[in-house]
Amino acid sequence: MRCVVVCTVSTGSTCAPWSSAVRCAYPPEVSGVNETRGPVILLVDDHLDNREMYTEYLQTRGYQVVPCGDSYECLDLALRHKPDLILLELRMDGMSGIEVLTHLKAERSLVGVPIVALTASVLPFQRREALAAGFTRVIGKPCLPEDLADEIARILSSDSEPAA
Repeated sequence: MRCVVVCTVSTGSTCAPWSSAVRCAYPPEVSGVNETRGPVILLVDDHLDNREMYTEYLQTRGYQVVPCGDSYECLDLALRHKPDLILLELRMDGMSGIEVLTHLKAERSLVGVPIVALTASVLPFQRREALAAGFTRVIGKPCLPEDLADEIARILSSDSEPAA
């Protein structure tokens, strides 16, 4: 059973139950991205359960997560929040992950941002296709949240190292 509780914290805020507790989840445009906190991760997955699980865990590891369930909204959120890394499902309604990737890579302000496919589409030909399209990495689902966080840390640390 799902329920939505309206918060009085700020206009547009919604609360959603996660685990056994109810915690407020503020839309990114309300909470904003805090410059003094950890790296910003744009998490694009059309499955709510995946978004909630990964968002909650990545936040415990110090990341600022901008969750997104829509391939079209992803483009707007990426331009607005300038993420340090984008996690993108390959198979979504609307545009596919590869189509979204093409639009993201065309944006000058996102040049150099690692875009990682986080997907159940991990057959060898799908992995090759994703990497050939320009994804930085392909991470297969199911993926334990702690393994995902470790992989994100590796990608961000290797991205910040000077090129040889």
